[in-house]
Amino acid sequence: MRTKNITLGLLFCLLSSSYSIATQDVESFHSFINRVLENSNPIKIKTLELEAENLKAKQTDYYYLPKISASGKIKNSDSSVSNNITATSLVYDSTLSHRFNEKNLRLKVSELSLNKEKEELYASTTNNLIGIYYLNELTKTTANLNSDAKNIFKLITHRYKSGIAKYSDVEQASLLIQRIEAELQNIEREIEQYKSNVELSSGIIFPPEGVKIPKVLLKNLESTIIDSENTQQNTEYNILRMQADTMRENAYQQNSFLNVSLIAEERYLDQTRNRNESYMGMEVKLNVFDIDKVLNEKSQLKLYEATKTKADYKYKESAAKIKNLKLISNSNTAELSGLQQQRKTMHSIIKSQKREYEISQSSFYEMVNTLFDMLTMEKRIAELMIEDMKNKMEYIHLTGKLIEIEN
Repeated sequence: MRTKNITLGLLFCLLSSSYSIATQDVESFHSFINRVLENSNPIKIKTLELEAENLKAKQTDYYYLPKISASGKIKNSDSSVSNNITATSLVYDSTLSHRFNEKNLRLKVSELSLNKEKEELYASTTNNLIGIYYLNELTKTTANLNSDAKNIFKLITHRYKSGIAKYSDVEQASLLIQRIEAELQNIEREIEQYKSNVELSSGIIFPPEGVKIPKVLLKNLESTIIDSENTQQNTEYNILRMQADTMRENAYQQNSFLNVSLIAEERYLDQTRNRNESYMGMEVKLNVFDIDKVLNEKSQLKLYEATKTKADYKYKESAAKIKNLKLISNSNTAELSGLQQQRKTMHSIIKSQKREYEISQSSFYEMVNTLFDMLTMEKRIAELMIEDMKNKMEYIHLTGKLIEIEN
């Protein structure tokens, strides 16, 4: 069954390794995701709903088991006591096959609903962890720029004291350091926001030392190409489609034509069995015409059509989202490629300007401006990487391939 495969596949890597915060500083991605899924109240609710649906399904599985009831009466006139024990067992109903179909569909819907909660929490948590990862990488790059800025500040301060540089150069160097340090603080706030997002959705405290993202996950996401419009495996679409089928099967049960049951009744009068009125037999019911049942069937079929239309709309909506994600991805890829090329060139320019400044062939203003541009470019590259990863995660989610991103 697909839903079971998705759930097992999604959790296979999560349950494959145990974790121990006491023995490692940085928690592994798998153990953290496992804790997130285990602690999620929405997932617990969906799990209980699935268990309830499994219990309800037994009503259909054991339709043939007899239903036993007992009743008693006391007459005021002679104080006599009469007791009845009745047992009925369904043998056949013309809509029985639809009842089993409805049961199976309801179970699948419950399984998919549980899986949907897991997928959404998995994707949301992973997106935030990816954001933290790339911002941490940006922090390292920005720290390197900060180190360069401080070296420049020392150089220009020394030159100013020697009477070679202007005081405005010192001020620009100081401004560069302030700007980089302000950017470092902004990045830290963004990281804290991502951590807060994880805590809000999961209900657990984010590990103080962080969570390690698997390289294979990042590699698979980076290499993902958004070029498919196939949403047949989209979980939300399948839920709506199966809910529609459930309503159709239920509609066919509203106007049953034939019902056959076994009946046994034991009657007692003052604790003495009444042989004449005790019996065992078969009851056959034919539904010739019942306007209420006819209208119930038609009403339920209308609901089936409405839900089926919702499923069709969800399919089209998902396909449209994928097309939009593809356009955004192509745009991001082109911009990212250009920025990465510019970054290489700018690294070379920064080295050249340092040498040229020392021999007065390059102005301090040019060197500082280049570092400003470098800072802005590194931030934009990080933003594009995060956005691209989130888009690809959404694409994988929409096409029902979330199970594959770590394989």
